[in-house]
Amino acid sequence: MKRRWLRFCAGALGLTLLLISACAKKDYAEAIKGNWGIELPEGCQAIYVKQSEAGFNGDSERYHVFDCSDAQGMPELVEWYDGIVKDNASYRLLDVLGVEDADYPQPGIYKKYVQSKAGGSTLVLLYSLDSKLLYVLEDFY
Repeated sequence: MKRRWLRFCAGALGLTLLLISACAKKDYAEAIKGNWGIELPEGCQAIYVKQSEAGFNGDSERYHVFDCSDAQGMPELVEWYDGIVKDNASYRLLDVLGVEDADYPQPGIYKKYVQSKAGGSTLVLLYSLDSKLLYVLEDFY
């Protein structure tokens, strides 16, 4: 009886963690939609997250990487322009967050999109056509 109870508790805990993880991924796509009006296509899965604690006025930095290899519609998501990532030096935000070099966008050609708001908040999207990874950099003021 005790063993059954332990198995039940372990299964319930595992299921709960799985559901929380799935909701967290979906919630951040919803946050992008709410903050920037950009709706990520179905199939984009968050694979890396790093963010600072929000300041008193809500200012913070956020960095997310999404695997969009199963997503349809990435080329039409926003009005992309061609961009080149040469090295890690151009991303102060990632330095501030303490992102490891291995988790930076790798040098190469990307589709790029930048959106700014009147208060100074900025969104940068980098999308690799080769790896199907979407890098989301947000700086809120």
